[in-house]
Amino acid sequence: MIIKFVNQFKYKLNSKQNYLLYKFTKNILYLSILLYYYNYFLKIYIFIISNKYFIFIILNKFKNLNYLKIYLKYNQIFYIKYKNLFKFIKFYKYFKGILILYSFKYKFITHFSAIKYKEGGILMFYIY
Repeated sequence: MIIKFVNQFKYKLNSKQNYLLYKFTKNILYLSILLYYYNYFLKIYIFIISNKYFIFIILNKFKNLNYLKIYLKYNQIFYIKYKNLFKFIKFYKYFKGILILYSFKYKFITHFSAIKYKEGGILMFYIY
């Protein structure tokens, strides 16, 4: 089921890269399945840059998410109020998404940044 779930994005995006399921943590995998089940995200990208694994999850802009619960290692939980995230962005009129960068090395979310993306929503940037 999990392999089928991940591979459907591979074929939709016509990606030639292999998905390495053993590199998935349980937390990001469960988050992806949960978001997929409730139709919260539009696309997911997985690829490698300099031997690091990056996952981009683009959430559906038509869904009303008041809180985004992010589970991290060692049972840390962050509740992020969706509307308050805009306070991190200086140029609101250019907002198309939010980059959330989490580092396993430092065990916390390192920074937020504004990005442009045509679909809108939240773009989650995850580093293994």
